Amino acid sequence: MFTHTGRKYSHKVREFPKMVRKISHKVRSFHIVVRKITGFVRNFPQNVRKLHQIVRKFPLTVR
Repeated sequence: MFTHTGRKYSHKVREFPKMVRKISHKVRSFHIVVRKITGFVRNFPQNVRKLHQIVRKFPLTVR
């Protein structure tokens, strides 16, 4: 009885790092996405200014 439960437990423990790794990977990718979005939002005025400069460079027909 005890050995059986122990074996089951050890198997669970062996599976645990895989789970943690998967979760951590997902969290990391999510963090990257969040950082990209926050960076875009933070740089939004500069991005708008850049877009305006680009639009100004083009002739009026494009606008």
